[in-house]
Amino acid sequence: MRIIHFLNTNKFSGAENVVCQLAEEFGKTDEVVYCSPRGEIEEVLRRKNVNYLPIKKLSVKEIKRAIGEYKPDIIHAHDFRAGLLANLATTRVPVISHVHNNCPWLRKYGLKSLLFWYTAKKSRFILAVSKSVMDEYIFGERFKEKTIVVGNPVDVSKIRSKVEGEHTKRYELAFCGRLTKQKNPLMFVEMVEKLKKKFPGISAVMLGDGEMRDEAESSIREKNLQKNIEVLGFVENPVQFMAESKVLVITSSWEGFGLVAVEAMAVGTPVVANSVGGLVDLVSEEAGKLCYNELDFLNEIERMLTDEDYYSKKVNGALKRADELNNSEEYIQNIRSIYVNALK
Repeated sequence: MRIIHFLNTNKFSGAENVVCQLAEEFGKTDEVVYCSPRGEIEEVLRRKNVNYLPIKKLSVKEIKRAIGEYKPDIIHAHDFRAGLLANLATTRVPVISHVHNNCPWLRKYGLKSLLFWYTAKKSRFILAVSKSVMDEYIFGERFKEKTIVVGNPVDVSKIRSKVEGEHTKRYELAFCGRLTKQKNPLMFVEMVEKLKKKFPGISAVMLGDGEMRDEAESSIREKNLQKNIEVLGFVENPVQFMAESKVLVITSSWEGFGLVAVEAMAVGTPVVANSVGGLVDLVSEEAGKLCYNELDFLNEIERMLTDEDYYSKKVNGALKRADELNNSEEYIQNIRSIYVNALK
């Protein structure tokens, strides 16, 4: 098979990580190319030895050009814009629309939800990273027959191999994700400020970059938390830092899957997260805590930082939960089956 992956982004994050894993695995037996606008993603793809076809921007014209140049059997379009434009660009090549996020607009009538209706109608299959994506979509019921919940590929041994040496817990708390409205980084800063009243020396790390970085750093200065929160931006290996943190805190307002939660649990770091999207199916009571408000977060974090027996049980529960979610071989087999069925 000749498979082309279309993405609207030029940075490396959750969806891009999934596509890289697919490209690496399918590249062993098939022809695969990653197609997106130029940017920092190019260096990541080069290191991973993933074939890359750059475009000026994700548009119908550029997608048509890429299709004409590569002549794919399958188009795998990631997230809403790519799925829409790919379906507008061709009716000849089957399009698989892969939804990695459950944005709030899915829940209400509007231009975006109507455009996704068109995408879903035209696509051969819709892949969703969690059941919540199409459950929350206002027109989701109409596309049940062509929707497949695939989750994300999880290779626990590969995650654990990213931790170098004997790690010590340098940080009490970690935040890992794009610094955007979705991830709600300011909530994390506010909670550290409140926890500092009981734990004056509390140490936290923020991993990730994005349009809210300046705002987050400004809030840290205003709250005099420069000695408590280290903002590192994008790091090549966030798993190392998660292994060196006692608790991973996920403040996301919405979340399609939440792979960072699995990565943390795989290295024995319990997860305290907002009860949203795919996180509901990932974070068990034994491995951390699903929270419904800030007070839930604060109470759980405080207990983990003060009750050693309780924390130890959560660590063991996190490791066990990650093992339960290990699915990399099954995931690849499932995607291959979807490709084969799309060609029928």
